Amino acid sequence: MRMFVSLGSNIQPRQNLTRALVELRRRFRVTAVSPVYRTVPVGDTDQPDFWNLVAEIEDDEPPQKVQGALRFIEEALGRRRDLQRPFGPRSVDLDLVLVEGLAGSFGALELPSPLVVKEPFVAVPLANLAPSLAHPVLKIPLGELARTLVATTPTPRAPWPWSSRSEPPGPRGAGHGWCSTRRPRHRNRARRRGVAGGLHLPCLREAGPRAC
Repeated sequence: MRMFVSLGSNIQPRQNLTRALVELRRRFRVTAVSPVYRTVPVGDTDQPDFWNLVAEIEDDEPPQKVQGALRFIEEALGRRRDLQRPFGPRSVDLDLVLVEGLAGSFGALELPSPLVVKEPFVAVPLANLAPSLAHPVLKIPLGELARTLVATTPTPRAPWPWSSRSEPPGPRGAGHGWCSTRRPRHRNRARRRGVAGGLHLPCLREAGPRAC
């Protein structure tokens, strides 16, 4: 089954998201990784901006088992939940947000996640990977949902002024640098190389109207 995992971090995000992708690849077959988007915090604004992305995986396990594996990765990477500040800073956050054609409650997990139609930090990178895939309940393409959402959501702060010259490149054969401002000529090929390399993050983008 096609499954989509949302990843986020605002504590050493480059390091922690890179480690999370490595661990995700060890546990699952990762087939695609979205660009990284910088977004403002939701619910608790007194903290650094988040870095968010979505990874697509192929897996036939029950959704609740997949979510349990994601929680294990979080804990292995040092995630500690603060009950006094549930929306506060975090080293890494991994959530199964959508499974193709699947809807309902699976233990404490609800699919698709309500965040898919509520928050650009999930909707935009998700639509980047599967713009024509229909939302299992609404039957609307994810790309259309993302465009509608960002059109009615305040634009987050712009990304840091990084360029391919100011940041170190990704691993050899990764397809593009840590934050190249140029779109790869062969996007799918670059994405596949990025997944294979597993040690770099794509360009940081803004999860707002201009991202769609």
